[in-house]
Amino acid sequence: MDSPPASTPPPLFSQPPPLPQAPKQGLSGGAIAAIVGVTILAALAVPTFNKIQEQAEKLRAETRVKELMVPLTEAEKVQAEAFVKELIQAVEKSDNAKIHASMDYDFLAEEIFHGFRDFTQAKKGFMDSATNNEGGIFREVVGQSGRIVRHWKRGGIPTITLRFLPDDGGASYFDILLIRQKAGGFKVGDFYSYLFGVQFSKQLRQTMAFITRADAGVLEQIMGRVARKNDMDALAEIAQASREGRFQDLITLFHKLSPEMKNQSTIFLQYVTALQRLGEVGEAEYVAALEKARGILGEEVTIDLLLMDRHLLKEDYTAARKAVEASLKTIGDDSYLLHLQGLMCVRTNDLPTARDALKRAESLEPDLFDLVDLKMQIRAAEKDYAGVIEAIHAFKAFTGATITPDRLTESVYDDFKKSPEFTSWSTTVKKAAP
Repeated sequence: MDSPPASTPPPLFSQPPPLPQAPKQGLSGGAIAAIVGVTILAALAVPTFNKIQEQAEKLRAETRVKELMVPLTEAEKVQAEAFVKELIQAVEKSDNAKIHASMDYDFLAEEIFHGFRDFTQAKKGFMDSATNNEGGIFREVVGQSGRIVRHWKRGGIPTITLRFLPDDGGASYFDILLIRQKAGGFKVGDFYSYLFGVQFSKQLRQTMAFITRADAGVLEQIMGRVARKNDMDALAEIAQASREGRFQDLITLFHKLSPEMKNQSTIFLQYVTALQRLGEVGEAEYVAALEKARGILGEEVTIDLLLMDRHLLKEDYTAARKAVEASLKTIGDDSYLLHLQGLMCVRTNDLPTARDALKRAESLEPDLFDLVDLKMQIRAAEKDYAGVIEAIHAFKAFTGATITPDRLTESVYDDFKKSPEFTSWSTTVKKAAP
């Protein structure tokens, strides 16, 4: 790979920045890495930006969007779903070749690098780095269980929403932009992550502007606002602090930025990351940052799930329920989110809504293991102890796994543990134990 021009400063992040620890209830750890990770950028041979001709850029964008907004025919919808199911299988099986074959890297590179003086060089660096990265843009969810959540349109463009679940709980939600291929069929052209409301191409394009210290005109076009020199100087210092793990310094530098720059998602994510890395020292400020994140990142995010475990630790189940329902409103009916909503409804003594959440979740994904937990808790809250035992046996028949008494730690089971049904069941389990 060619070396960057001498005038090009070092990458904003010489290695992937430290990533926030994700909650087990609400969100998988890999989701965050998939959003703020800029590993690909570190390997790029990046030329400097030239000023982009405003009218030419506007025409290009309008033409591109019109092409993408053509609705899918019924036959194309069937074809698109079959393609996405094969992609999910490739991700689940860690089939790197098939994952990369499903990507339209030419389209993605064009979205990221249009307007560069030497597009060919930039594209080559991106393609080399992207195709040599295991899992590509899906690298942080490789091996996880995937599912199609919905077909819909993002900005009028046909997309499909996916959910990935790791074995240890949590969920990641993404939109994939479908690109028609001249030879027929589809490929993935871009990727939107709901955690922080980040579209892959736009995030990398903005980061490129920071890395290359693009001139004010280009930055203004990309960011939608004027970039001040002292902001750019502070960004260089933030990059250095990030590389050296000086999180308190990074936070101090962040507070020196202009309000406009603080509201840039690329910078805001670094700030949030640094706060979490400080642990208890930065806890209050971290929570405050997450609580105002929707105001910065928009409503199409699931960032509320990052707060869920904190609410649970404080036994603030009303706040935890609000966090889940905010994400449910963003994503729409999803069995995993409905399962979380149901659990929080049990804890807030709203059994009618818990039952409704279970019913809706079962209609969408009856084989989701997590629903057994919700069903058991609802029945325990209803004092239907025979129903709890029935759910336990059904789970074993379906999965072959045995639920043991020590797994029932939630307070909703306190009365159940005093019942004859529990005594009989627990005795049977102990006798069957090897």
